[in-house]
Amino acid sequence: MTRSRNAGIISVLNHLILQVALEDFIHEYNYVAVHMKFRGGKGMAYVYFSSFEEAEDMVHELNSEMFYGRSVDVKHCDDGIV
Repeated sequence: MTRSRNAGIISVLNHLILQVALEDFIHEYNYVAVHMKFRGGKGMAYVYFSSFEEAEDMVHELNSEMFYGRSVDVKHCDDGIV
């Protein structure tokens, strides 16, 4: 685990979502990396940014947006631990 206040989590993804589709969804934000995890058909993506402000923009603007027919939950990583 690494400590990073510049990361956000996008959850309520399903295992059929490709990373390229997620990157298209977040393309206007200045992210530096995306790491996707899936368990039991549900998943989440850790999105890393070079600054807290850039992460905050994504969290504020994309929380509750629709992505492939599902509302996504977008938030900062708890305690900044990824």
